[in-house]
Amino acid sequence: MGVATWITCLALVANAGPVDTYYFNQRDFVIPANIKEARRAEIQEVILFQAAADGQTWNPLARIGPEGKGFPFHAPEDGPYVLKLAVINRDTGKQEPQDVAREGDAHCIVVDTAKPILHVQTVDRQGDEILVRWDLIEANPDWTTFKLEYRTSDAPGALWSRVSVAAPQTGQASFRVEGPVAAVRLALVDLAKNDSGWVEQAVRAGGGTTSIASAGAPGGPGLPPLGADATSPPGADRAWAPTPPAGAVTTGLTKRVPRNVADVPETGGTGGGLHPPHAPLPPIKMVRKRQVTIDYEVTKFGPSGIKSVEVYVTRDDGRTWQRGFAEENVSPPMASETHLAPLACKRSLTMELPADGVYGFFLVVKSGAGLGKPPPQNGIDLPQLRVEVDTSFPKAELFNPRPHPTRRDCLVLSWTATDNKLGPTPITLQWAERADGEWQTIGGGELPNSGEYVWQVPATIPAHVYLRLLVRDLAGNESVGQSAEPVLVDLNEPEVKPIQVSAGVR
Repeated sequence: MGVATWITCLALVANAGPVDTYYFNQRDFVIPANIKEARRAEIQEVILFQAAADGQTWNPLARIGPEGKGFPFHAPEDGPYVLKLAVINRDTGKQEPQDVAREGDAHCIVVDTAKPILHVQTVDRQGDEILVRWDLIEANPDWTTFKLEYRTSDAPGALWSRVSVAAPQTGQASFRVEGPVAAVRLALVDLAKNDSGWVEQAVRAGGGTTSIASAGAPGGPGLPPLGADATSPPGADRAWAPTPPAGAVTTGLTKRVPRNVADVPETGGTGGGLHPPHAPLPPIKMVRKRQVTIDYEVTKFGPSGIKSVEVYVTRDDGRTWQRGFAEENVSPPMASETHLAPLACKRSLTMELPADGVYGFFLVVKSGAGLGKPPPQNGIDLPQLRVEVDTSFPKAELFNPRPHPTRRDCLVLSWTATDNKLGPTPITLQWAERADGEWQTIGGGELPNSGEYVWQVPATIPAHVYLRLLVRDLAGNESVGQSAEPVLVDLNEPEVKPIQVSAGVR
């Protein structure tokens, strides 16, 4: 977190003690008031106070009863807002704490809705050494999210190599590359989860730079879990974090809890729970088995071969990663007399997933010399592939048909089909003369799950047929509902026509 922002929060709090600081990229959110159930009967109301600019005056903003959940809050502009909670005792009518200015724990919310602005100054080369210099306009940078990557001219456009930068706050970094560098790119996310997007800079053959191309989009992934409990007024629970109002889109929030100015680092941040919006999540492939196979291709490697391919797995779209599988000695080193490396290595690996749900995968390749990209970072890197495992079958029930009340020679077929992963047309209706016979489709193919279908019964159909309902979910799980006995579908009503009247013979 920036020192200037922290000092501003302290300046708004007289006799500042511990101040929990949150960074938020929305102007509207909810300040929670989590009342302990054991003290709810003792509390008449809860009051939200805000510190004035002088740090001495605390103004009441809103009041709620003991059953209230929180205070809707609107920040008119970006900046710090220091807040405290107090309660009114029902029996005594006194406020706890009595002196809000001197007692109670403060919570500092820093509203920051502006994206960081990165600018590449120069990219210089001396031999194999590349020196990159940049400027950043951002009040609350989270340097743990800073990324610097480069691409060589002989690499595919989507293949970038990450550079580890020890001190990005200095505004420069150097690294060694054998071969021509075609471009560099940088990105950073601030403590409020605003993303700069990639800022790409092309590099001329002589080492100079050309124009800047930047990409990025606003938005964020959602509130990450807080790393520490916050202190609360008497009678309140310790969990405390602003949340958006009901129905609002949740965006990023970061909590920082330094205890005094000496403990405040000049750089650093939590870095968890964010995603770069310039790189959308890959589509989800539905599968109905927990054993999945990933086909991959290593498009470039050197004489040392491919030592390993590691698969990292996420269950929350990249907020947390775990190493899930590794394949060793994928491609052995080439013989010394071999001069040209193979163009690509295509392989596949199979793994058993533990449960149903969404999984994301990230592949990391290591050369025989141990070189390769680092593992995915929590909250930074998105999955390269996503699958959703669904091994549960839909529920299907077919009811007895009934004649249509107004349409001639029509039956109303009705059913229920439930599943949490049904597609737009999951229903197939069929008929057959025998239970083990050849099934004919009703309605021309797959149908929406409307619950009813009006069937114009063909004139050539037998009088009694079996009916069947097929329900297929997006993963390919299929359930069947079938009539146990043949169903009468002969809707022809006998008609009689008088011919003549004859006199009886006596």
